[in-house]
Amino acid sequence: MKSSDDTRRRSRERRTVLAISAVSIVAVAILLLRLAIFAVHDGEQVLIVRLGEPLRTIGNPGWHLTVPLVDRVVRMTTGPMEFRPNAPCEVRSLDGTRFVVRYLLQYRITDPLRLYPTIMRDRGLRESVLGAITFAGISRTFGSLMKERLLSSDQSSLTATVIKGIERTSSDFGISITDLHLDVSAAE
Repeated sequence: MKSSDDTRRRSRERRTVLAISAVSIVAVAILLLRLAIFAVHDGEQVLIVRLGEPLRTIGNPGWHLTVPLVDRVVRMTTGPMEFRPNAPCEVRSLDGTRFVVRYLLQYRITDPLRLYPTIMRDRGLRESVLGAITFAGISRTFGSLMKERLLSSDQSSLTATVIKGIERTSSDFGISITDLHLDVSAAE
């Protein structure tokens, strides 16, 4: 009798251990699956970063898979973003006239794989770089034109020229300039 009771007890213990193990395995599998699946929504793109290195971008909306615990999903908008510096910049024209320029820069992230290793990780750094690139484009353009041309009514061609100068550098960072609003006045 005693050996039959021991056998039944051991059999129940084994079944309990197997049931707990099976539930644990299923729970871990569900958790890993939950970590592996993510959604990309309209108006956003995703950069997959594997162990700190940018791997690929996903721009099409829907459900996607990633390697759990190894990959990180970095979300960003596909729409326009804005940058307005805190202070206006001062530049000189070809004839030496000083101008104060306030601006609003609108841009898009076109290549997250280029942007991420350089300036995407830190918004402050990204804005510093955008400010420097924009200032250089404005300075270069203003420095090549006379005062009369800069104060003329044809501001759209001036803005287009500045945008072309900015885009030469911004494209290296995976950024495309969509618009630029300039407010130009002669310095006192």
